[in-house]
Amino acid sequence: HSFPTRRSSDLVERGRWFWTAPLVAETVLGLMPWKTFVRIGLKRNFNDHTAISMSIEASYLREARRPRAIATLIAQQRQLVPRDAEQWKQGHGTIVAPTLILWGWEDGVLSSAQGQILAQDIQGSRLVTFPGVGHSPQLEAPSLVLEQMLPFLEEVIHR
Repeated sequence: HSFPTRRSSDLVERGRWFWTAPLVAETVLGLMPWKTFVRIGLKRNFNDHTAISMSIEASYLREARRPRAIATLIAQQRQLVPRDAEQWKQGHGTIVAPTLILWGWEDGVLSSAQGQILAQDIQGSRLVTFPGVGHSPQLEAPSLVLEQMLPFLEEVIHR
């Protein structure tokens, strides 16, 4: 696969307005029915919607109904979206731990180019992309994730 050339700021700004504009996320998510909220979230995280099992949906619905779940999600999203994209990018270069980056090629949340940028920024990291998989490969394609993780962890343990 080839990755488009983008600046870090382009990659982190995508969707930032929803989380940072005053009261937008609170209003939209506060008015949305729980089941709709969960279905939209799962569909954004999965490329293959048939992989969204009833048990995954039920689990997410149970979590969404917990007290302060929406407020916590909004706070988390606001923390994940960096104010200074270049400073955030520079922070990747400080990672020295063995790093395996697993990326769904059809990620609907973050650009696939972001995985390539992480791999370039984190010295010695390894990027594995999964064609046909979305933002949450650990849920959508757990066997593919395990095929990559187990040998990587073995390698790290025996270093």
